[in-house]
Amino acid sequence: MQNKARKVQLENAGDEATFTITTCRTVETKFGERMVFAGMDVAGEAVETPLMPEATSAKQLGNIGLTYETCIGERLRFYRAPNDSGKPYWRIEVAGAAPAPTKRMPAPTTEVVGSPKAGKSVGGIADAYANLWESMAARLAVSCATHRVTLTAEAVQAATATVWIALRDHGLQGVTDAPAAPKAEPAPAIKHPAPSGKRLSAPDAPPDYSKVPPPSDSDFTDDLPFS
Repeated sequence: MQNKARKVQLENAGDEATFTITTCRTVETKFGERMVFAGMDVAGEAVETPLMPEATSAKQLGNIGLTYETCIGERLRFYRAPNDSGKPYWRIEVAGAAPAPTKRMPAPTTEVVGSPKAGKSVGGIADAYANLWESMAARLAVSCATHRVTLTAEAVQAATATVWIALRDHGLQGVTDAPAAPKAEPAPAIKHPAPSGKRLSAPDAPPDYSKVPPPSDSDFTDDLPFS
């Protein structure tokens, strides 16, 4: 059974929390859709945000080139900015000064969304993450069956995100197949000399049997020479 994630304090101006995202889910409330981001902090503790307005969280992610799908595995900083006229503003930014991960979307340009170039980076990363999710689900299914433990989608997602982050740290994120082995050099062809077209000449004279003794009756007896 998984431990319940600790809800971080993000109510007042100046409150902030930084952690690596493993899941984000939609919650239906009487005020509309709300989002909850969950993940692991630097101490390895499971944490999650309080309810955030869906439109606000989507806009904040868009400002840093992320979506609900591509933010998985990112280390994000959530904080509340002062608002003199009401509740503090929600803010989300990429934590740290590290270069932007390759799966972040580029800044808006004149390029048409959905073009082959735009779809290659986003779609390729999405496919790699989906393949990793399937692999982790299969592995965990075997392990859970062995230990008689119930497997949940949240457990698969958390394990997938953990491995995804490790792959990024080792520069292997998005690599799904091992490099192809070099092809063996073909064996050298054996060349046979072409036929000369010459035929063997017949013997000059027939064989001479004159010195071969004729057969005798003793050749047909059953007597052995060593009896």
